Amino acid sequence: MKNIIWFVVFFVACFDLNAQHCPFDAEGILVVKIHTNKDTNLIPHLRITLLDSINKPVLQQDWAYSKFLGDTIRLWQNVPKSSFKGEIDGKHPANPREIRFPFALDNYILVCPIFFDIENYKLKIEDTDGNKNGGCFTTAIVQLKKENLYSLCGTYKSAVYFNRSDDTITFAPIEISLIKL
Repeated sequence: MKNIIWFVVFFVACFDLNAQHCPFDAEGILVVKIHTNKDTNLIPHLRITLLDSINKPVLQQDWAYSKFLGDTIRLWQNVPKSSFKGEIDGKHPANPREIRFPFALDNYILVCPIFFDIENYKLKIEDTDGNKNGGCFTTAIVQLKKENLYSLCGTYKSAVYFNRSDDTITFAPIEISLIKL
């Protein structure tokens, strides 16, 4: 009897090791739409840096995608088309900078752990290219809130981000309005 129990435990464990998990298990997404106070069109080519509580840039230390380790954490503009080819799962991770998140449209994004204490951080938005993106814009620092981070697990392929399980909060990007100088 003891051997049968051990066999069943071993058999279940073998299947569990190969079970399909969400490719973005325990990952969240922060989506930011930045426009002017007179126009709702996205301002392209901005530098958006994650800051800590004393307004210092946050360095990436222990997140996945090791080629970014030790680099300043910056948001990027959602890519027009996914360049990652193949299956994304626990055995085949993908760099989120290569994946189009359709619900995020062309906005700026950051993929980070869902348990990240995002409310302890801020975003610094800077216009570094002058008139190339339609004008010179003011620099802004924006405090983040816990509700700004949405879970990616199970919904990263969706064209429309589903309501959360409590059905009271629908996905919406953080909207930030900059003033044109």
